Amino acid sequence: MSSKTSLVLLFSLSLLLPNWLQAEPIKGFGLYLSVGDLQISDSSTEQNYAESYAYGGIVDYQWTASNYFSVRLFGGEHIGSAQQPNKPDYNYFKTGLFGLEARVWAGSSWFLGVQAGQAYLTWIESMESYTKIAWTNQSGYGVGFESNDGWTFAIYTHKTESMKFEDLPDQRVEGIRLETGYRWK
Repeated sequence: MSSKTSLVLLFSLSLLLPNWLQAEPIKGFGLYLSVGDLQISDSSTEQNYAESYAYGGIVDYQWTASNYFSVRLFGGEHIGSAQQPNKPDYNYFKTGLFGLEARVWAGSSWFLGVQAGQAYLTWIESMESYTKIAWTNQSGYGVGFESNDGWTFAIYTHKTESMKFEDLPDQRVEGIRLETGYRWK
């Protein structure tokens, strides 16, 4: 493609983009229930430890940055059931994520989001006994719908880098999670 054709195409898209992208995000706090098919695996062997869905919650605050762009600060936790092979009495895991999401709004209520931040993982035997909490970077992206009255439904991918444990193999978390909840105006 020639540079002249590229310029014409870019100019045409810049004229169409404001008509297609129209933000109507609600500024404020949101609270969401979340269920995920999160897979915890050994970083070196790719052995998957998860045996069930992970359930949890997410809280966020969203700012409107322009007519078609918003930023979301979020944090949440999920707990699920799996057996840690190196510690057979540890049958549950808890993972959390904290970060920022940039959202581009399409139409009146649909959005595409890209996330980055930090995540952690710990294995649980009982309320008094759990492994060291390992932290690493996380990223993901998603698509969702937020109605004008605040109800939200979204689906996200989630992937962490390798988490280093002292007494366990290095591990990573990845998968898909669904969020449904409400944002207060």
